[in-house]
Amino acid sequence: MIEHSTGKKSLRLEWIDFEKSGSEIEDLRKKVFIEEQGFERYEISSEYDKLGLHLGLFNGHELAACVSIYLYEPEDPFLENIATSPTTSFAVRFTKRVELPDYRSKNYSKMMLAHALRSIYELFQPNLIFATLIGKHILLKKHYVKLYGFNETKVVRTGEPDETHILLHNNPEQIKNLYLNLRLYCLENARNMGLSLPDLTNHIFETPILTEYLNIEVDTNNRYLEPLSLADELPRLSAQARMLFKGMRSFWETLLAKNPEKRNILDLGCGPGIYLTQLSKLPQSAGRKFTGLDISDEFITYSKFAHGKLDWRVGSAYDSKIADQSVDIVQASFLFIHLTKPLLALKEVNRILKPGGLLVITDVNDSTFTGPPPVLALVTAHKNIYEGNREIMSEIISIAAAANLRCIQATDLTVTNTGSDEMATFTPHKIDLGKWTMWGLLAFMGQRKEIIDIFERAEAHYIQHSDEVTLKIQTRVFQKPN
Repeated sequence: MIEHSTGKKSLRLEWIDFEKSGSEIEDLRKKVFIEEQGFERYEISSEYDKLGLHLGLFNGHELAACVSIYLYEPEDPFLENIATSPTTSFAVRFTKRVELPDYRSKNYSKMMLAHALRSIYELFQPNLIFATLIGKHILLKKHYVKLYGFNETKVVRTGEPDETHILLHNNPEQIKNLYLNLRLYCLENARNMGLSLPDLTNHIFETPILTEYLNIEVDTNNRYLEPLSLADELPRLSAQARMLFKGMRSFWETLLAKNPEKRNILDLGCGPGIYLTQLSKLPQSAGRKFTGLDISDEFITYSKFAHGKLDWRVGSAYDSKIADQSVDIVQASFLFIHLTKPLLALKEVNRILKPGGLLVITDVNDSTFTGPPPVLALVTAHKNIYEGNREIMSEIISIAAAANLRCIQATDLTVTNTGSDEMATFTPHKIDLGKWTMWGLLAFMGQRKEIIDIFERAEAHYIQHSDEVTLKIQTRVFQKPN
């Protein structure tokens, strides 16, 4: 873990198990809220603390700052005091933000709130987020509204002695935009501060009392297709899948030849089914069973119509409905960049894999793009607004390790635009595409209205110049222990 040095000690962010370390949180609240700021004792604790999510900033062993997040089910009586429209998922309350004086005005608190909200959004996609202010903290209301864009404020009595000011986010689109902004802030500033961002999903898995939060409704959002045109994307995705498989053909021939006993293969996030169909036609695939699973009804319908001999199913990467320990090989191409909860998906893969089973993840990594500044600006702008993680391959090995999946092989496939548009050239670990073929693979970014101006500038530059553009498609093979 990279940590931020401060004096003789070092700073780190960490999700806190309240059952084990609740006294530290309460001691910090006492120092700040009561001894320094003169609040009543009710600010020390809450009935929601036990099931709360608590993000702490530690300097060595000292807890220097903490923010607490309470989750409310839609029927929770507390929400009646908010007097807002009904919520269909967990409502999220950010509260009891506290930090020692030496750590204020240094953006640590802002980083903590940003990472906490980012983590909560990725796991729960709430349609109601709110914060509460009492006493002298009410003076900060305008600051928080400006900083986090709360779209509604209210003054209520919540059963506590003081008047409570409620800051609300109850517009799903605005919550999504806030999440995107805070995610970008986290990634940029965590690097600058030298802080690692702890994973909330892993914390919940490791804290037994919190595991009920994993019984959340399956995320049915297709973050790739929702903002795009399926009619426009289907031809591009089909061509992309054929190109990718040609580049990966020798990899699969070797893998299948070395593992003749692994006969049940699942394509997780199979899209229109082109890749799995090509895989099933290899001589080494004879006698094996192939299943394709995707969250898109349209893709599965297309796959059944176009490639009816294989088994096609609608399902989620987080809840596949596949039987425990029934799959020998899971392959996932261009899937994990679209997921907001990769650890949950990897836990699901672990569940369905047989002991010794393999997971093959192949994805583009936006951090590997090279090219002229206008094209790189487009790639960066798209990465920043995209709801998934287009640099997931940079951290997939450590995430998979938390799901008890060990990386046993890593290969990269470099794609360039210096070849011929008439026919791509395939050599080991490299694909040379023509100038216009490469641009066709990037053209989907132009369907995002948020960055259309950046896309048009990049396209104009690309048309007028002959700059080389390269990217890497990375493959990582993982194994479940026997």
